[in-house]
Amino acid sequence: MTDDAPNGVENAPDTPEGKDFPQAEDVGNTYRGDYIVLMPRDPEWLHAYWEIPAEGVENALAELGVAADEAEFQLRLHNVTDLIESGSGRPRLEDSDAPVTIKVDAAADHWYIKAGGAEQIYCVEYAIAAPDGRSVQLALSNLATTPADEAAEPTEETWVTAQAGQGEVTTTPPSEETKWMEGHEHLHEALSSAAPDETAEDSSPSDE
Repeated sequence: MTDDAPNGVENAPDTPEGKDFPQAEDVGNTYRGDYIVLMPRDPEWLHAYWEIPAEGVENALAELGVAADEAEFQLRLHNVTDLIESGSGRPRLEDSDAPVTIKVDAAADHWYIKAGGAEQIYCVEYAIAAPDGRSVQLALSNLATTPADEAAEPTEETWVTAQAGQGEVTTTPPSEETKWMEGHEHLHEALSSAAPDETAEDSSPSDE
C-alpha cells in the first residue's frame, strides 16, 4: 500500500498486467468508412454528418475527369414523404421532384440543412459534381422524419383497480372530473362547478 492512498485502498496500477491499451495518439478521428447520417433537429432543421475516405473522393474525381478545385461537393436533400416503396422501404429518388442542392466545403464533415416543414420524410445524398453537371454519388443517408410542430393531442388516463385477494385487475375509464381538461375555458368551468355556491341559503342548524 502506498503512503498517499486512502486508508484501506491500494493504488491500482496504471495498466492491468498483460493489457496494452492504445495511447491517445493511436486513436483515429474517423471510422474509415463511407456513410452519411441524417437526423432531425426540430420541425424546420435537419443535421447531417458524414465520412468519405480520401480514396473515394479521388476515385470520383478520376471518374469525372476533373481536379478537386474544379469539382463541387454537394448535399442533395430529397423530400421522399410520398416516395417510400411499401415492400423494401427504399425511397424512389428517381421520382424525387427537384431536390435541394447545397454546396459544401470539401473539408466539411457535417452540415445543418433547412427542412421544408414538419412531419416530412427526408434523405440526403453526398455527391461530387463536375462543371458540366455530371456527378457521382458517394453516400446516401438514412430516412429522417421531422417532428410535428405542435403539441400532441391530450390523452385520457386509465385507472387500474386492484382488489386484495383477487386475481383479476379491472380498468376504469376516467370520470368527467379526472379527464384531461383542454384549455383554460374547461378548467375554469370545472373549477366553477366544484366551488360552493355562496348565494345558496345556509341549511345548517340554527343555534336558537
